[in-house]
Amino acid sequence: MKLKITLFLILIFTVFSPLKAEQTDEFKKLFESYTTRYNFYSIPDTLYRIQTEFTLPKNFSHVDPPDTTSYSFWISNFPIWHQYKPVGNWKGKKYLTYEEVSRVVHLPWTGPSFKDVAIPIRLYGEFFFQIHNRFALKIYPKKGEILSYEKWLNGSPVYNHRGELFFNDDLQKEDTEKEYYKFLIFSMQNVNYQSIAKSCDSVASTDVQAGDMYIATDSTGKKGQLFIILHLIANQDGATMYLVANGCPDACDFHIQKFNEDRDNPWITIEQLLERTKEFDVANFYRYKSIENNNNE
Repeated sequence: MKLKITLFLILIFTVFSPLKAEQTDEFKKLFESYTTRYNFYSIPDTLYRIQTEFTLPKNFSHVDPPDTTSYSFWISNFPIWHQYKPVGNWKGKKYLTYEEVSRVVHLPWTGPSFKDVAIPIRLYGEFFFQIHNRFALKIYPKKGEILSYEKWLNGSPVYNHRGELFFNDDLQKEDTEKEYYKFLIFSMQNVNYQSIAKSCDSVASTDVQAGDMYIATDSTGKKGQLFIILHLIANQDGATMYLVANGCPDACDFHIQKFNEDRDNPWITIEQLLERTKEFDVANFYRYKSIENNNNE
């Protein structure tokens, strides 16, 4: 009996463990570039990437933004988890099995603030941290004055009787990594669909690029869905398909949904994305303003 159990465990470990990539000079260079751009990547000696984990529809090829320092390029090449990782929730429990999704996106997080509507803040903040520009993040809260890291370091957040957020210039803080992530979490706790959209410019469906969002809400703007465009593919006829990811209303892993029976083929058209949110009254594509400003500096 013990022998059977041992053989079973060996089999499970073999099937479900990530395979190490061949340690060629080319791979080592690629791995180093990834761990530089995404210093939170936590799988040693192996890369799981959009470009290698997913099959492409016939005659389609990857579309990578030309500017390798842009947010769009950073999002377009974002690392993902291996195919056996389930979607966990903020309480440490399994929200979806690995068979129920395409992949989990390799973005570390913790706590109840990591809701679907707050994921853009986490991504923007992480991008600015990676490019050493912590003061670039500016975001509108649900109510009140715009949130910025500079205000956070030079004051304390307070709310008035109408629930509007503003800052008192009464508390100096030191610019540290820990303080920056405290600011990110606070910002994530103070946004909704409307405030995220207010922090953005609308984008025509024909101009969508990696890093843009699709936000659909009810008439109040309090309920909705938010998808982030992770990657684009196109064919020679000009047809484009997208890889999109989202979170959950109650904090869970950022993940790519399974849109069909093939987990390795998650590409969808804009029309299919619109169909999934047709019950909402207001919908549009958006691009974060501070990203545009940062790219133009």
